[in-house]
Amino acid sequence: MQTADGTIWIAWTSDRLGNFDIYYKTDSPPQHIHDVAIASVTHNPDTTQVRKGTNVTIEVVPQNQGTKPEDFMVSCYANSTMIGSQQINLCAGQLMPINLVWRTSGIAIGVYTITAQVSVVQGETDTADNTFINGVILVTILGDANLSGLVDMEDFYIWRENFGKRSGQIPPGVYPDFDNNGLVEMPDFYIWRGNFGAQ
Repeated sequence: MQTADGTIWIAWTSDRLGNFDIYYKTDSPPQHIHDVAIASVTHNPDTTQVRKGTNVTIEVVPQNQGTKPEDFMVSCYANSTMIGSQQINLCAGQLMPINLVWRTSGIAIGVYTITAQVSVVQGETDTADNTFINGVILVTILGDANLSGLVDMEDFYIWRENFGKRSGQIPPGVYPDFDNNGLVEMPDFYIWRGNFGAQ
């Protein structure tokens, strides 16, 4: 029989080992003729928190998973704002890393979801892997725990209230782990003190 994804199943019975058994074999589903995807998305620096003004290099790796050469567009976004895009041509099975630079100097402080996507090519039916969400990056001023855009005493109070806590214990919406090492401790205080008044 053939299942909905195109896999062929063959079943049979045998008592050749002294017991009556049922056996089966399957083949792999047929490869799509037209199928492009995002294989991976990574960023450098490899951190979930960057200082505003830092340039972040986003590496997007598209792949042609079909059996025919394809021309298609690769795009990368921070939330809904495009970081960059590139038109590429890939042979069947080919991967090609693309580096796009996200310049954070002109954006608002906040949490950004990094997403990459490839355009749907003609005849493509497997589009579930055309979009890849990398995760979130917090763009902030070092020492600004409440993302107000100013390093002030409020940030010190947040640091003090969360001193000794690990990432999973910190309340949502505040970011007192300024060195992003997973623990609120004295080095974070020194970062706050060194950036007091920054905006």
